[in-house]
Amino acid sequence: MTCENFLVNLQVNKVSAVDSLYLISDFSYEELDTVMKHLNYSSSPGIDAISNSFIKSSYPFIKNLMLRTFNDNMNFVDNFPQEYKISYIKI
Repeated sequence: MTCENFLVNLQVNKVSAVDSLYLISDFSYEELDTVMKHLNYSSSPGIDAISNSFIKSSYPFIKNLMLRTFNDNMNFVDNFPQEYKISYIKI
C-alpha cells in the first residue's frame, strides 16, 4: 500500500462540537489540582531547572499565578515561547 492510498482511506474520528469547546476553554483550578496531585517527585527538572518537588511544595503559593500563566500562554498560541516547546527525553 502506498502512502497516498493509506491517507485516502484513512478513517479519522472528528472531535464533537461539545468536546471542541473543552479544547478551546481555559484550564480550571480543578484540572491544575489534578495535574499537581499526579506530578512525579522523582522526575528530572526541565530546561528551566525547576524540579517537580519545588513546584509541588510551592504550589499553594503560586497556584493563581500558574493558572493565569498557562491560560494566558494558551490564548496566545502564535506567540508561544520557544522555550516551552523544548523538552528532554529521559532514558
